[in-house]
Amino acid sequence: MKCTGGRAGEAGAYSSILVPTALAPPGPQYHRRKEFAVGQLLRGFCLLLIGATLASAQEVRASITGIVTDPSGAPVAGATVTATNIAQNVSVTTKTNESGNYVTPFLAPGTYRLTVEQSGFKKFVRENIVLQALDRLRLDVQLELGALTESVTVTASVSQLQTETATRSQVLAQEIIANVPTQGRNPFQIAWAAAGVIKSGSWRYLRSFDIAGTSGISINGGREKTNEVLLDGISNVRAEYTVISVPTTESVQEFKVQANTY
Repeated sequence: MKCTGGRAGEAGAYSSILVPTALAPPGPQYHRRKEFAVGQLLRGFCLLLIGATLASAQEVRASITGIVTDPSGAPVAGATVTATNIAQNVSVTTKTNESGNYVTPFLAPGTYRLTVEQSGFKKFVRENIVLQALDRLRLDVQLELGALTESVTVTASVSQLQTETATRSQVLAQEIIANVPTQGRNPFQIAWAAAGVIKSGSWRYLRSFDIAGTSGISINGGREKTNEVLLDGISNVRAEYTVISVPTTESVQEFKVQANTY
């Protein structure tokens, strides 16, 4: 039986071959080897849990931020701001601070309705706000004087300008991912179509289990295998900077390539 442990890229993989024999009873060397293998196996399991705990801090959800003012431009404190996911009917509610600023965090990608309410002002409604993964949308609101029974509705017809971050990104929807021909049905190959992305690894090894070939991508002149890869917000990168797993194209809902993230 072969037992392995440790973490690749740190202390290497430890292994030991345990071979029972009927010719002679196990000697001291056998017991020492067995204890070493079990100890290293437990050590690798602990590192795996620690890595999973740290990776959970990664985030793919979006947010909307801005300032709420009155007709004179003065900040409106205590206004209720609600972002509602139209498809899921899930809402995130917050209030503006004393400076009139608000943040609605943890918004899953989708289409939203934003409402702002405060006594003495008309209800503000913004429809058709499309958020993609990791968007940081700024939306400033100026309320009009009136009763809450009245409302001002604005329908978004163009993409919102991202002013909160200098990150450049491209997003591909599931329809494109599933229908674009890819070698080995590997969705990571789609990243080659993004601006600034160069395939630096071997073109031959792009099957679902070819994690080294999949990781051979250079973005904006960076070194290959130095990119962060998130899968549902969790890091999908091994200690040696290669991806852990390659999902099928049919299981990917959205694919986003980001550059200049710092």
